[in-house]
Amino acid sequence: MLENQKKYIEYIEFLNEKLENFMDIEKLNLLKEKIRNQELLIPIIGGFSAGKSTLINIFLEENILKVDITPETALATEMRYSSENYIEAVSENNVERFKIEDIDFIKENAKNYKFMRVYFNNKNLKSIEPLVLVDMPGFNSPVDLHNEAILNYLDKGVHFIVLISVEEGTLSKSILRQLCDISELNKDFSFFLSKANLKADSEIEEIKEKIEELIDYELDIQKNIIPITNKSSQELQKVLNSINPENIIKELFLEELKNNYLDIEGFINTKIQALTTSNDENEKIIKELQHSISSLENKKQVMIREAKEKYSIKNVDYILSSVEKVIVNNIDNLANLALKNPNYFEKEIIEIIRSTLIMEIKTKMSEISEDITQDFALDLKSNINVEIQDDFFSMISKNILTLPGMNKVITTMLGGVLKFLPVVLNPVIGVIVAVLPHILGNYLERQKEQKQKEEIKKQILVNVIPSIKMELRKNVISIFEQQVNNLISEIASEFEEKLQVKKIAIEEVEKEKHTQILNIEIELEKYKNLQKEIKEVSYEKLYKD
Repeated sequence: MLENQKKYIEYIEFLNEKLENFMDIEKLNLLKEKIRNQELLIPIIGGFSAGKSTLINIFLEENILKVDITPETALATEMRYSSENYIEAVSENNVERFKIEDIDFIKENAKNYKFMRVYFNNKNLKSIEPLVLVDMPGFNSPVDLHNEAILNYLDKGVHFIVLISVEEGTLSKSILRQLCDISELNKDFSFFLSKANLKADSEIEEIKEKIEELIDYELDIQKNIIPITNKSSQELQKVLNSINPENIIKELFLEELKNNYLDIEGFINTKIQALTTSNDENEKIIKELQHSISSLENKKQVMIREAKEKYSIKNVDYILSSVEKVIVNNIDNLANLALKNPNYFEKEIIEIIRSTLIMEIKTKMSEISEDITQDFALDLKSNINVEIQDDFFSMISKNILTLPGMNKVITTMLGGVLKFLPVVLNPVIGVIVAVLPHILGNYLERQKEQKQKEEIKKQILVNVIPSIKMELRKNVISIFEQQVNNLISEIASEFEEKLQVKKIAIEEVEKEKHTQILNIEIELEKYKNLQKEIKEVSYEKLYKD
């Protein structure tokens, strides 16, 4: 276990010990388990022949992964250290255990599994723990396998390693979209230029500079492209050594831990304030808080009823317009694919849609989350007539807007859309493919290729785009609406939880006042000491570099 994991778990255990007699610690325990179980997956992505499996085999110094598999047998493969060699093949509802020798059988039945875990007694795998390498399906893999793997690991991956062969010479649109997706979800990546032994040093340097400039231009990210051959794993080892697992754990959990500390600080302040406030004033606050808690449910139901009209329809229309614009911007490339490689036509459109949806859904869901939070906060402020600390609502809003899991919301929505997308596109694309012989027959001898492309572009504009938008709208609205409703419920629950904690804290103080002779000074001293102790430890564990 990493030092930051240990530190954060010890910190939560300290809080549990101090707070178990004062407040509910279930949320802290859930966070502790999440920190304990966090994995650091490093997906390796690239084209089908970029050399991903070869790179891993060289790193392992053993040929565990086959390098001559077909796209249809590609399956996301997690490489994990173990003293015992075996494989776990993971399907939708089951995990099957196999011998290491059965890896070919699993690959041949790739369509039956989501991914597999290869447990292997290998010193190099052990040396990079807790990092876990993931050999990803190439871009030539079947659409459903590729998209499922990409969405799964866009959420779970913590750092991506990208491979492109020098034979390609530049970044394909597929790779660029993939890099954009990774960047949009705030994940980092490293970049290798594989098969460098096939080109002269001068050519390698030229390709390297061109790719670096392209990444800078397209993504506004500066990256050093690392040339590698098929005989050395030193470069991969260096990149893996440069990935700081401690920093990743910090980035994943520090903000959430700080938010939890602010909640605890607020709880203790509520206790202190209640002890120094009159019984009548406390009773008034309790009634106001109860009224606000009751009004939350009504407000939530109203917002859910209005969500489709207020959020779903207009945002989905905007998103679909963005999809249309991107398809139109790529229409020349799509027309070329339809003419020269129809099998990639569907894949290209789905990649365009996926990448556009990631960017637009992220933007829109963040905007909606902020709007919902502000709406709840304004409504609650109007319902609470007694004076509450000025920072109470701003702290709640800050906590909610930094709730973990927005990437999961995005990938969940995309998963729902991309599952039905091939079904939607197949008949539409079939129309294009069906008219190709007709177009070629009519124009091949009388017209140049440009005329053929113009006819296909017309088909894309007249048939493909309207059909895609129509079918997407039918499905995306329901998925979008469900996620917005979930967001409304989650935000409402967050507000309710904070108000309940505050209400219960005041009620407990009042109960003690009524049932026994309460020494206010002693109680105040107890909470101030608790506050001081927690503050000191929190500063040491969370705020001190």
